[in-house]
Amino acid sequence: MGQSRVVTVLREIGLLLFYVLAISNECCLGQDNEALKTRMRDSHTKVENYSALIIKGRYTRAGDMVKIVHFQMRGEKMWMETDSYALSEPEALRIARVNATLEEMRTKGLRFTREFDGKKLFEFDPYNLALKIKSVRGIPADFSLSPFHPATWAHMGGNSSQRFYKLIEASKYETKYEALGEGRWKLSQTGMGSLIPDESLRRKVSIQNRSIIIDARCDYLTTEYHADGAQGKLDGNIEWAEQDGNWFPKRGKQLLNGKAFVEWEIEEISFDANLIRTQFNDLEASIPFATRIFTMDEQGKTLSTTYEGGKDGEAEHRLRELALFKRKKEGYVQPK
Repeated sequence: MGQSRVVTVLREIGLLLFYVLAISNECCLGQDNEALKTRMRDSHTKVENYSALIIKGRYTRAGDMVKIVHFQMRGEKMWMETDSYALSEPEALRIARVNATLEEMRTKGLRFTREFDGKKLFEFDPYNLALKIKSVRGIPADFSLSPFHPATWAHMGGNSSQRFYKLIEASKYETKYEALGEGRWKLSQTGMGSLIPDESLRRKVSIQNRSIIIDARCDYLTTEYHADGAQGKLDGNIEWAEQDGNWFPKRGKQLLNGKAFVEWEIEEISFDANLIRTQFNDLEASIPFATRIFTMDEQGKTLSTTYEGGKDGEAEHRLRELALFKRKKEGYVQPK
């Protein structure tokens, strides 16, 4: 019994020393802003630069439009399949409208699909039986502004100029560091734009004050952010999770002037490159008969309009459009 008691006491002392050292290390790190900055920068940079992933999730924009998304990315090449609906539309009417549209256009089972091969954006719309092929420069906004694209996980509210680690890199304005305890720190800047000589221009600065909270428990990533300025007030929070040694924002919410603007949830994610598709420009080869095909330049100007199936495809497309128009006039539900 005596020996067992000694072992128990030694174990408790060991645990106590572990926690003391952990707290000591946290305090030291809090005092050493350079070490804190390095950890924060490394973590945000890693997340922002994920190059291969698969995501299944959903998000709500402006509190009404819901999108259910399957997303894949391999470097600069991306693929996205979505279903979307408005919460304000009665469910029975939505189901009738969607089913009627897909039945008349003969696209039942197909979803709105986008592909980006690094140079061109392919966008298939089953509701209008149309394919758009557009030359683009950079990442298309449909992808770059999606809450499922890693670049958006490292900055405020979809604004790529407001990366979280800008708070530690901006040299003109002082960054204040505040230890909040439990491995959390608040970094903040105030009076941004105050160095502009023209007073009228100072008042137009979009972000005049900003702050973030980083948390050691999720590898020093940002869990909250706040900003205000000429364009209003922005607030956000992110709940991080870890899989296969990689952190990702499982849930998140952004508020603009106190109202929910974007909310998202990642239901499934994989970083296994072996599971990711290899083709990101095969939509044109798989579109159904009678699809209208638009090719567009970088400015969105239509260069050509053709139909899958040639003249026969064009004639069939117009017949389906007429059938859908008739169905709409009947309120989508066929009279009994």
